[in-house]
Parts: sequence; structure tokens; C-alpha cells
Amino acid sequence: MLRFGLRLTLNSGREALVRLLVTAAAVGIGVGLLLSVLAMHHAYESTISRSCWQCTQQQSPNGSL
Repeated sequence: MLRFGLRLTLNSGREALVRLLVTAAAVGIGVGLLLSVLAMHHAYESTISRSCWQCTQQQSPNGSL
């Protein structure tokens, strides 16, 4: 079935081939964006689950801030 579709696309002319390539590039970009967002969400979730991730001040040697 894929071979038949590819044959129809390639025999239809240059315009159909360009359309196929543009569609394939757009799908690739979309998948890349989706994977990036999922990776950032995973990184955010793992950062938030750490203990005391909001503690940014250093304590002095005598125990006061």
C-alpha cells in the first residue's frame, strides 16, 4: 500500500512531491516540538519533587539566616 501511494505521488509531478516533502517536514517539526515539551515537563516534575528546591539562602555557621 505504501509503495502504491509513493508511486502515485512520484508520478503525479513535481508539485505533489514538493507537497509530500513539506508535509513530512511539518510532521517532523511537530513531533520534535511535542517531544521537547514532554521532556521539559519531565524535567520540571523531577526538579519540583526534590527536597528543599526553593531554599536558596545559605545558613550562617551559627544557625541563623
